[in-house]
Amino acid sequence: MIIKESCKLFLFVSLLTSCSIVSDSTYCENLLKQSHPGTPFDYSISWINSDSEVSSCYSTGADEQATFEAASLSKLVFATIVIKLIEEEHLNLDDQIIKLFSPAELPPRYNSIYSHPYFELLTVRNILNHSSGLPNWRDGELDFRAKPGETFSYSGEAYELLQFIVENYSGKELEELAADYIFRPLGLKHTSFTSHSVTPISGMNVIGYDLPSSFYTQGSAAYSLLTTSSEYLKFLRALIAGTIISVESLNQMITVQNQEFDGSISIGWGLGLMIDNTVSPVFVSHTGSNPGFRALALVAGNNSSGLVYLSNSENGSALDQHLTHRLTSLPIESNLFAWLECNQCGEKSEFIKAIKDQSFIDHESLPLEEQANIAHMFAEFGEHDLAVNLFDALGEKGLSKIEVLYGKSIAHLRIGEFELAKSYLEQVLNINPNAENARKIHEGLIQPNNDNLIEISLDGYKDARSVFLRADLNNWHRFSLPLRRTDKGWSVLITPTSNEIRYYFQVDNERVVPCSPCAKEFYFGKQVAVLYLRR
Repeated sequence: MIIKESCKLFLFVSLLTSCSIVSDSTYCENLLKQSHPGTPFDYSISWINSDSEVSSCYSTGADEQATFEAASLSKLVFATIVIKLIEEEHLNLDDQIIKLFSPAELPPRYNSIYSHPYFELLTVRNILNHSSGLPNWRDGELDFRAKPGETFSYSGEAYELLQFIVENYSGKELEELAADYIFRPLGLKHTSFTSHSVTPISGMNVIGYDLPSSFYTQGSAAYSLLTTSSEYLKFLRALIAGTIISVESLNQMITVQNQEFDGSISIGWGLGLMIDNTVSPVFVSHTGSNPGFRALALVAGNNSSGLVYLSNSENGSALDQHLTHRLTSLPIESNLFAWLECNQCGEKSEFIKAIKDQSFIDHESLPLEEQANIAHMFAEFGEHDLAVNLFDALGEKGLSKIEVLYGKSIAHLRIGEFELAKSYLEQVLNINPNAENARKIHEGLIQPNNDNLIEISLDGYKDARSVFLRADLNNWHRFSLPLRRTDKGWSVLITPTSNEIRYYFQVDNERVVPCSPCAKEFYFGKQVAVLYLRR
């Protein structure tokens, strides 16, 4: 494990305002333990510490020169190149795309939209701020989904269309333009849009199996950037400092021009990046998702705080909120926190689909321990019946009785069936009284001594997310969630035994169940008066 500097996990009982960066050789190891069971992926993390310098840490299979696919983080680099061309008066934000090339030059893949009436309305600005009306990626022939400028429409297709315009106009390929405007001036020696000079480590799917390495012979403005966490953070800091483009152009980039809204979360988009201007300082960010890779980049508008996280796993974004909470000063009220969690919604369904479609659970060569990890993930992702049935099947195949009972207890805890969970845990403890995890969870299911509890009033907190993020999230157990009726009202009991921060809960009759991960706000019911945390 290679460690440079890291952030010690302090006890937070109030609004997080900063993260004091100290040397802690266990930080990356602890981080890895919080990834999904059975998927030990590699990662590279760089952030701006409290001394305004860059700290980094890496997993065992990576180092400061390890390159990862940055996926859609490519778009921000490309948007910066376009802004440079605008500053040099080669382009204008409100240029109509159709006027920037001759029909004979248009690649055949865009023929389906060339004659569409909306194509005449499409501008450079529409593409950069994701209001082009084009889909992210085509399914069949490319077509408009909406009128340009009318609504948010995240589109990799649109960025590749603008890449064609830029390359055709300048006579240079994307890699050469990036080298001229960004890579060489900033000394980014391990960053490229192609695989000719930079080769990333292999990615992993949601199950934890290696995927074939990609080799990008042609750069894509939408997804092909290869980089290291420290070099991408260097780019971000230079961008925000006005080193690459003028302050005037920067202000245009980080001004909200379009709004993404899914019914619960509203995120502003500028030119090539997401923006939260409801907090001070303003924060800008982008995420990335390629097969086998996940990425996150975030920086404050005054360069006081920032983070770049690259991972070679489709489970990588499970740590986005944790990293952002611990290593940046982004306020927890920020919509970016909710957006990061929502960004994982699809990954959970992808995991379940991958399991079902590819029948990994029936694969004879898969060790029982790995199948048990899959069962735990079923439980975590809300597939209670699948989890319990798989644990029973694994017991018949030879998985130890303790592991089967413990696994089933966790699955029942996930949906609030505490009595069943307690009975399974008691069976575990009868077999092995020293089973520490089972003992600690079992303790959380027994009426605790009020002298050992910390009371936190829910009054004044707008949602469950704020409550848990303002409390100590460093040491509470994600499974011990009994709802109790006490002389003070209803309470939630959380036993602090692990590092978890992404579990928020609502009341359903007399159970505590997870909220929808995409919910921006969820109000506790009136019957819930206090939150208790064990000391």
